[in-house]
Amino acid sequence: MKQRRLFTSEEIDYIRENWQKRDKELSAALGRSIGAIRTKRRELGLIGKENERKSSWSSEEVEKIKELWGEKTIPQIAKLLNRSVTAVNVKSKRLHLGGQTKSGELMTSRAVSDLLKVDIHTVTDYWIPKCGLNGKKKNLLYTGKATLIKFNDLIDWLEHNQDKWDSRRLELYALGCEYDWLKKKRITDKIIPQRRFQKWTEQEDMTAIHLFKKGLTHKEISEQLNRSIDSVERRISRLDVWGTGKYIRMKNKSNSEFYNKKVVELKLLNALKFRFNKLNYDGYWQKEMCMNWDDIKGCTAGETNCDTCTSFLRIIPQNCKRCGATFLKRKISLFCDRCAEQRKKQAQRKWVILHKNKELEA
Repeated sequence: MKQRRLFTSEEIDYIRENWQKRDKELSAALGRSIGAIRTKRRELGLIGKENERKSSWSSEEVEKIKELWGEKTIPQIAKLLNRSVTAVNVKSKRLHLGGQTKSGELMTSRAVSDLLKVDIHTVTDYWIPKCGLNGKKKNLLYTGKATLIKFNDLIDWLEHNQDKWDSRRLELYALGCEYDWLKKKRITDKIIPQRRFQKWTEQEDMTAIHLFKKGLTHKEISEQLNRSIDSVERRISRLDVWGTGKYIRMKNKSNSEFYNKKVVELKLLNALKFRFNKLNYDGYWQKEMCMNWDDIKGCTAGETNCDTCTSFLRIIPQNCKRCGATFLKRKISLFCDRCAEQRKKQAQRKWVILHKNKELEA
């Protein structure tokens, strides 16, 4: 086994005198491995050169990272503090600084929508692709994909597209200062109807449809809803006025969802009624022979007790047209249950044979 070579006093003095040098330079000068130099430096409490790894954060570095957070990117902060990108990321999480998009020159589309009190889809689906607002989709470290917008680009876009947003929703000094063009816009926006740039609610849709059916013009409807005439005209053209009243694109979807809900409600209601009748009419054998009885609706004659019933009507016997047997059934039918099932299977076999022959001919 190779014996460990201890550091001599001369080597220790050399490390102390040249502690600012790199580990690689010290190992070459002393003929030691880089790991041994690093371990000895740690034992002596000597911090390496600027590019060497640092173990603890000083109070000045903590204040510096808080100051730079949001103004510089993480690699830039790491370079200024002489730290690794991983170290800066870990320290920011421990200091609860949050994502860089919460402050600084970058903003997410969600932050822009919250700032201007508009729907986020207005920013991502209208302003960015159609109105010239600069925004790029990027993968953030902790939050995943997001659309990022530079604050300076947002200010420039707001100044040159003042007809696309309402300054009354923007709080005072929300942009950092009140620009001259922003002051003028706040004055001019007071003339614009209050409901402009806002999403239509379901109540407004129903009111617009009701007024339109009564024969009111678009101008009269706009005055009652405090909307512009163009907005009322476009909205009514998109609504299913004479049908469900919903948005035309969602008509089929809404009908399907409504139908499925109604089917589930009906099945549940029938199951409850069936259980109720089974419990309340338990023991009354007469109901099984009465024409006025229904398993779900109960007694259709309105009677509450089979023993005191005066509306009893016996089921009329019927003869099967196929087998001639006598069967009891409340609804008029030409076939008994057994023959009806056999006819159904016969029709299915016939359908299979016919379609099989068509496939062979093709």
